[in-house]
Amino acid sequence: MTEPQVWTLIGVFAAGLFGMLTLMSTMFVRVVRTEIGSVRTEMRSGFDGVH
Repeated sequence: MTEPQVWTLIGVFAAGLFGMLTLMSTMFVRVVRTEIGSVRTEMRSGFDGVH
């Protein structure tokens, strides 16, 4: 392989890694927000039941 091909492969792998990192962090944030929302709803219903 020539040097330009190596640099192209490095760029492609770096872009793929960055894309996967972005996708996974976005999905993680969505899951965390959903879980926090469900815990908030459960706590509200529990406090309403006490009153």
